[in-house]
Formats: sequence, structure tokens, C-alpha cells
Amino acid sequence: MKLSKDFALIGPDGYFRYPYIVKKRGGYSCTTKWRKTPAPGKYYTPNIEEVIRGIIFDGWSVRCAHDAEELPVGVKLLEGGIGFQKKGFNNYWVSSKYEYLVDKAPVPPTSRPGLPPEQIDPIVLKAAEAEIDADPMCKGVSETERERLVKARIGQGEYRKGVLELWNHRCALTGLPVETALVASHAKPWSVSENNERINPYNGLLLAASVDRLFDRGLISFSDDGEVLLGPQVTEADLALIGVSPGARLSDHLNDQHKPFLQEHRKLFGFE
Repeated sequence: MKLSKDFALIGPDGYFRYPYIVKKRGGYSCTTKWRKTPAPGKYYTPNIEEVIRGIIFDGWSVRCAHDAEELPVGVKLLEGGIGFQKKGFNNYWVSSKYEYLVDKAPVPPTSRPGLPPEQIDPIVLKAAEAEIDADPMCKGVSETERERLVKARIGQGEYRKGVLELWNHRCALTGLPVETALVASHAKPWSVSENNERINPYNGLLLAASVDRLFDRGLISFSDDGEVLLGPQVTEADLALIGVSPGARLSDHLNDQHKPFLQEHRKLFGFE
């Protein structure tokens, strides 16, 4: 089951339920007040924008499910057909790219609550703080900016949230959806980036930890169209061991704004 991670209904328990496409029907399963086919009130559409509008403005319901990675062990949730302002579902969330759909909604979307808090190793945090404080480029920044830079240095905070959204909460190369195993890597390395580039999510690739290590060390890179490029120390057989098939490419969430940072990575590590 593939959940749409761009929209969620939030129950009274604070957890997210996401719509999903019913494969046999080729669309999200919605219950409406006005459609009569193929069953009374039942309507299937592959268009998530239509689903969002229908739920928020027209009183639709949609079949939803939770993401098990977002729940404590043993928690079970009400799922199935869920509508906004029904059964206690009085809050909803949309990703930034769909906020325009609800800018005139009587009830605005909420921020993203209900996820586990960031777990940052205090030793890693202290090391990042020391690095930022010793970096000439960071001298004189405000405390707020310093905090953003510290968290961006270790792939957390607003930087990580932005990278997660840009890559739909999945590894950009393998599609792995387990967020705790994904790293918000920097394409243009931190050491050669300006402060604004360090916190720019378009400088980020969301990668499974094993892929990130290869990318971070310059052992692999990516072309402007997302094709994985191998350095002399890595073979296709090596990639196969971590689940990357020959000819693999970054997902279609690759954006033109990513390309300058990928070019910098290739240049620095000798792929151009």
C-alpha cells in the first residue's frame, strides 16, 4: 500500500492518516454527496488535488491508513473511510506544495504534529556546535541562525524537514520509506558551501544510510538527469549488495534547483 504523504487527516489522538490509491480501482476511494456511480456516493480518482478539495470544502470522506513508522509499538488506529470534521477528525495537514489548495479554507491546515521528536545524539550535537562556533563563516550569526546551522550540519531541523518533503519522505534512489533510516545529505559539501546553501533543502538528497555514505565520500555521484555515476572504487555488483540495481536513477522528484548542487558534487569528486 502506497500512502500519499502530501495530505493527512489528523485524529483526536494526534496521529496522521494518509489517503492511498486502491490498486484495483486506480484511484483514491472517496465517498461524496453527489456522485452516483459506480455505487451510490462512491468515487475513485487518481488526483490528490481533487481529493484534498473534496474533503476540505465539500464534505467528502476518503479511505486512509496510518504509517506504522510514525506509531509507538503496539498502537492501533481507526482507519478506513475518514472525513474532515467527522469522528473527531478536526485537523488536517498538507505539504507546502499543496497549501495553495486550502488558502481559502474556513479551517486552515495545521503544522505537522504527532511525529516522534528528533532524537539527536548529544555527542554529535556538541561536535556540530563546536564546528559551527569555530567556522569563520558563522561568526556574528544570530542565535536562531546558529541553531538552524547546527541542525542542518547533522541533517536535522528545518533542513531535514524540507529535504523530506522534496523527496516525498523516501530515499531518492531506492524508494525506502523508513524515515529513521534516511539521511538528509548535502550534495555540495558543507565545507565548501555558503551558509544559505547549507540550509537550502535543494542542496539535499534524502538517501538510505548506506547510499548516503557512498555519496558523502564521493564514491558515487549523480548526473543532472539523476543517473547514478560510479567512481573507480565502486562496481555495479557493490551497489546490488545494498539494493541498487544497474541503471538506477534518482526519483522523479529531482528538480532543476537540485542540479547546480549535483554539478558541484561531481566537480569536487572528479566526475566531470
